[in-house]
Amino acid sequence: KKCPAQIVQVLREVQKLKDAIDNDINRNERFSYNSPSYLFTTENLRDTFAFENVSTALTIGSSGDHFFNAVFKGAKDIDCFDVNIFSKYITELKKTAIEHLSYSDFIQMFFENDKDIYNQLWQFLSIPCRYVGDLIFSPQKERIIKEQYISKTQILYNSGYLKDEKEYNNLKKLLPGVNLNFILTDVITENLCATTQLHIK
Repeated sequence: KKCPAQIVQVLREVQKLKDAIDNDINRNERFSYNSPSYLFTTENLRDTFAFENVSTALTIGSSGDHFFNAVFKGAKDIDCFDVNIFSKYITELKKTAIEHLSYSDFIQMFFENDKDIYNQLWQFLSIPCRYVGDLIFSPQKERIIKEQYISKTQILYNSGYLKDEKEYNNLKKLLPGVNLNFILTDVITENLCATTQLHIK
């Protein structure tokens, strides 16, 4: 509903997403710019995030679960980096869901593919994130999301913040004070060092 000149950056982001989805060159590679991504971690983050009382963190973007666990450990300024263009918007989708949904609605939306709950959340998402979310909650979800090869029970354990309603609500309370900076890049490169909040040398 706005003049395109006022949302040039948003339109560019949406076009990048469209191009990534339409381009099949790297789609079948395990880790690439436009390969499908897991919606939840496949790693046991609950037991491996062992550090405590940090104020800043640099972590892989992935499905966003590394970010949420860094928040649990006290980080307020967090840089996430990932080569996958979908990672940023999966993280935003889950972050916005945590901020606005109850634990049971979050579980229902993501694990039962409840589009009605997603539609309630839609108004709070950025325009590019809506584009990704609409695909996730559609029959074409495999274009950007891989089928999880571990069980729901294992996912809930691995994620840490989904262990139970108490942990979920603790994360919900912490999120408003956190600054997330997402960097689209592969590994620690000059580009990452130049754009991180942590001023890596």
